[in-house]
Amino acid sequence: MPDRCREQSQGKQAEPILDGDDDGVTEVDETFLSTDVPVIKVEDCHTYISYNEETVRAVIWFLKD
Repeated sequence: MPDRCREQSQGKQAEPILDGDDDGVTEVDETFLSTDVPVIKVEDCHTYISYNEETVRAVIWFLKD
């Protein structure tokens, strides 16, 4: 988990107990679309993943395709 995710939790449980890979809130297995689209794994926490540069590039690519 990136440091900024640990800092954000301040007093809360920084890494909730989830099975498998997760962003601290949602498991990766819960995020797949029902269609055959490429999948990427972005290392960030739930709060910041939408602002992650890699996420933004992937969303733009997906919407243009």
